[in-house]
Amino acid sequence: CIYLPMTGSGFTTPVRLRLEEFPLAILEKRCSPALREQAYSAVVGGRRLSLTSAAEPGQLPTSGSMTLLLALITMYRQSAIEVRDLEFPLYQLTLAFRQKKSGRLYQRIKASLPVWNRVVYTFDSQDLAAGAGKPYHATFRVLEKCVQLPNKAWHIQWSDPVWFALMHGAWSNLDAGILFDLAPLPRQLYCFLVSRFRTSAAPLRIDLHELAFEHLGVSRSV
Repeated sequence: CIYLPMTGSGFTTPVRLRLEEFPLAILEKRCSPALREQAYSAVVGGRRLSLTSAAEPGQLPTSGSMTLLLALITMYRQSAIEVRDLEFPLYQLTLAFRQKKSGRLYQRIKASLPVWNRVVYTFDSQDLAAGAGKPYHATFRVLEKCVQLPNKAWHIQWSDPVWFALMHGAWSNLDAGILFDLAPLPRQLYCFLVSRFRTSAAPLRIDLHELAFEHLGVSRSV
């Protein structure tokens, strides 16, 4: 769970959003490059939660972008101190997701890293009970800062909500030995299940369509 600031206010309100449970990247490879946004939603605990990603055409995250984000999180988890800003050479990031260094890989990373600074997420939460109050609404990015330094290293800064989520355990139980051996769809399923069972061993019952479309990012056309 993370705290997202209410739009237009100077305070935060606790809202249930497990970032690991939502597909932050588009897994459907057949999506048009002209697509500007993608939305996911789910009903959790009597509330309708939805997360919409928006960016310029061709700038929405892909499954490769998600691999890169999880590598950043893995690198953050492996650091001796928990810091909001990270500075690193590209080879250090390739080691995090166990890839061999190559010029082509470096170019892919350089193209994918800024995506997390550009895409804007809109989060909405609506209580479905009769007579419920106004829906909750907030916007955020994954990275607040993402720049390449003169020495060719990279400097990133987590956004407030993502930093808060990381500090409170988001993605904390992921096993890198499993994570980076999985294809994109099983990887998203793994993140979802780790999130659900991180704090509770209670059985999970979920509609297959809800799981596939609203948590794993499977195209509704299949």
